[in-house]
Amino acid sequence: MGKLSEGHSEDRCAELSEGLGNKSREKAERAARERKIVLISEDPEIAIFLGSDGDYVIIPYTYCSCKDFSLNVVTRKKRKACYHLYSFCLSKSRGTLLKMPIQDPVELTSLIRDTLMNARAEGLRKLINISESSRKV
Repeated sequence: MGKLSEGHSEDRCAELSEGLGNKSREKAERAARERKIVLISEDPEIAIFLGSDGDYVIIPYTYCSCKDFSLNVVTRKKRKACYHLYSFCLSKSRGTLLKMPIQDPVELTSLIRDTLMNARAEGLRKLINISESSRKV
């Protein structure tokens, strides 16, 4: 796993997409459009990818808790990222990243732990539903 360039976000996104198939790139594009990535901490940056089959913890440009990242990025070194990390990059560069910073360290830790252990960010999903329903009123 080589270090990613520190350049413009388009360059970083292009680097992250290297080795991804067309289907994975399309899934990343769709996820970015549908605002599936939620930034839960800004310093350090930590995000959650809300997927239909599971939710994943993302440390931007560095780590994703999905099996594909562990297998194909870390173990096999086939590429630099999974499509979840690529989708984060696209979301950030396009301004479609949903931001919901959690200030309480205990709540943040609990959310990350629950997502890692259960592959589902139930607490975050509830917060988003509450937040979105209050905007509609």
